[in-house]
Amino acid sequence: MLSQMSPDDILPGVKEVMESLRCDGIKLGLGSSSKNAKYILHQIQLDDYFDGVCDGNDITHSKPNPEVFVKTAQLLQCEASRCLVVEDAIAGIEAAHAGCMDCAAFGSIAISSLKAEYNIHAFSDLLAVFHK
Repeated sequence: MLSQMSPDDILPGVKEVMESLRCDGIKLGLGSSSKNAKYILHQIQLDDYFDGVCDGNDITHSKPNPEVFVKTAQLLQCEASRCLVVEDAIAGIEAAHAGCMDCAAFGSIAISSLKAEYNIHAFSDLLAVFHK
């Protein structure tokens, strides 16, 4: 269960990509409809990597409504048009677009939707998106 989650549950490359982006001065935010997002981040020891976190406890409307991403951008003090959402669900891609944000699809379902500006097959592919 959630209480048994640990850093071993982090996908390969995630921590290294986040460290690289932070070194480049890029703010990192997490927008999730899950009411457990902050707890999970703490369990996997990634909570200190984010400059702002908005989860299901902070919103009224779930995706595809853009509320979670808009609030996350506000926490980061960043204009929506300068944000990139990484999303594994079609409703999340739609929410990103409704919030005037670009999106990188991650995972076969999101990628096959052909709705995102970028498709990433490995988390490390994000670095190429940011270094264009």
